[in-house]
Amino acid sequence: MATKAERKEMRQPDEFQVQASRVLQWMIDHRGALIGAGVAVCAVVIGVWGMGEYQASQDAKAGGDLSAALALVARPVMGEPGSTQPGVETFATDEAKTQALTAAFEKVRTEHAGRAAARTAAAQLGFLKLKHGDAAGAQALLQEYLAQSGKEDLLRAAAQAALGAALENQGKLEEAAQAYARLAEEGAPGDAAYQSARLALVEKKPDARDQLEKVAKDYAKDPAGADARRSLELADLPPPPAPGAIAAPPPEAVKAPAPAKGKAPAKAPSKSK
Repeated sequence: MATKAERKEMRQPDEFQVQASRVLQWMIDHRGALIGAGVAVCAVVIGVWGMGEYQASQDAKAGGDLSAALALVARPVMGEPGSTQPGVETFATDEAKTQALTAAFEKVRTEHAGRAAARTAAAQLGFLKLKHGDAAGAQALLQEYLAQSGKEDLLRAAAQAALGAALENQGKLEEAAQAYARLAEEGAPGDAAYQSARLALVEKKPDARDQLEKVAKDYAKDPAGADARRSLELADLPPPPAPGAIAAPPPEAVKAPAPAKGKAPAKAPSKSK
């Protein structure tokens, strides 16, 4: 059983987390990247900044394994920019890269349970599963990370946003709304307000536009305000035609058919007296 001192050591911030502090604000400002391919970009930034620093942390073995996993994130797939440079290692396919990342982060998560490196690995696995469409798997891992991490863990806001996305992607809108609302507790009140308003729009609530307009006004200089304005613009666009349907032409394009050549246009029948 771990002593009180050991438990305290397990939960206190380590050098990797301190180095990642700058990344957190970038993640919050670009939270859209969490729900798509940009998640990998976040991991690349963390890997580049954290690889050297974490090696000298309080747990060199856990730090080394985590750094090795993060280094794989930065390795390109053949055909991607930078993949043809001399000496650059590459993955043959996206699938091969995903499999390697999953194995590497899972190794850190299981072999170094209780350490900050394991918590970080769980979060990265959650981001990875969300990116590749496994919302249920992402939910479990992100909830694991949030349950085990303390307020000092610097991936909490990113993980909280990703958890909301995972729940939303499963159609669990009420739970997603609760997850997004907790972003306010993680230092991202603008994101919390925007996601609440956006979900109201998804659910076609009558006050959705009012909520988005309020976010755009209250957070005019923040990324959340820009997202709210973008959502308002998209809400004003006409819906796309159904698959296979032919879009109706604009009214000015609808004209009466021209009369056949050599024939006068038909006259309207006269009214009987």
